[in-house]
Amino acid sequence: IDLAHNFKTPEFKSIAEDLGFFIDESVEIKIEELETSPGVYLKTGVYDNSTNTIYISPNIYNNLLEQFPNRDINKLVEEVVLEEFVHSIVNNALRRYGTMNDGVFILNSDVPVALIRLMKLYENVLQNTEDTNQYYLKDIYEFVAGVFVDENFRSYLDTVKTKNGKTLLDTFK
Repeated sequence: IDLAHNFKTPEFKSIAEDLGFFIDESVEIKIEELETSPGVYLKTGVYDNSTNTIYISPNIYNNLLEQFPNRDINKLVEEVVLEEFVHSIVNNALRRYGTMNDGVFILNSDVPVALIRLMKLYENVLQNTEDTNQYYLKDIYEFVAGVFVDENFRSYLDTVKTKNGKTLLDTFK
């Protein structure tokens, strides 16, 4: 999947270029009306790890415009699409090396060191932040996506210091 050439926002284009190698070629992208619960339909995008499919609402532009009337809607659409691709990458990588149990990711014994460090970093963030209601702190999947796609979340991580004096963002780099 040549994702990068579809982005106009330089920041997202650069991220997509860096992540292109990690994208699972079998991930499907569907633009369709998806009922997420009875009578409730997807407003933006979602990654379904059980089918390895990214769903994008055909009404994404109108839904985002309604929710964020003063923001650049094209940039927001790109952010949603990139975030769902990040979810697909993270889900596919983590699924190989562990399982989610009651909201906690449990690593297998054969996990690569990089994923161990990522999990420790996420735990460090949770221990050192006062604002645990941040959307991107919900779980490891949202955390990684937030670091890649949300400038405000990165700025937040760059303000919170750990015990060793580094900011949370510095520990991620």
